[in-house]
Amino acid sequence: FTIHNDAWYSFTASRDGEVAMIFCEESGTNSATFDTKLEVYDGCGGASLACNDDTCGYGSGVRFASTAGTTYYVQVGGYGASDSGTGSLVVIELTGTAFCNANGVDSTPCPCGNNNDNFLLESGCANPASQGGILHAEGVPTASGNDLSLVSVRLVPNLPMLFFQGENAINSGQGVTFGDGLRCVGSNVKRLIVLTSDSNGFVNSQNDGGLDVAVKGGVVAGDTRHYQAWYRQGSAGGPCGNSHNLTNGLTITWEI
Repeated sequence: FTIHNDAWYSFTASRDGEVAMIFCEESGTNSATFDTKLEVYDGCGGASLACNDDTCGYGSGVRFASTAGTTYYVQVGGYGASDSGTGSLVVIELTGTAFCNANGVDSTPCPCGNNNDNFLLESGCANPASQGGILHAEGVPTASGNDLSLVSVRLVPNLPMLFFQGENAINSGQGVTFGDGLRCVGSNVKRLIVLTSDSNGFVNSQNDGGLDVAVKGGVVAGDTRHYQAWYRQGSAGGPCGNSHNLTNGLTITWEI
């Protein structure tokens, strides 16, 4: 796995979990000006943990298990000898466990064969952009502090969406068809906040004054809850002709 014109970076994990590193815009397109390659090592001169060529077009992306306090070394460079340029590498310490990945294998098949594009992160059924909307969480899930954000990307731009919470992962986490997507979360459903996606199809629950997910959801330490985002696709509808779709599901166990 040769990486040309490489540069090196280090990253120290703040907690145990999983990390994603992606050369991707919020819309799902390549965030670099060149054809990238990416590899992560568990130490200087250590073992390779993950490597990738193409994830967002020619933009690379990896996921790997992380341990709090461990420093990881990241090699970034080009596919070929002439590939170099600038780019924005997004680093996400993922919180919770994603489920109901609508790729046609890990969940109920999507309503009209509109399974997602098997992106690096779990996602819902494909929308008009032929990609699935993603829900992930960032921050520490402390029930006593407003430390967690729900984040959705690859939604349809400039349209309403809803973050919601439930106590059940529907159909054993496989989901059931609903609109152009799969509803994966149910039982004592609570609407958390309605927001509007930006021009890149991005939403963060801390926008517009912010949302304390734990307080709004009425959770305490030790509770396990499931989350999903529902979003509009516009009056013209999506791949199956419906005006709405959903992301993957996400399970979070709240801490003190």
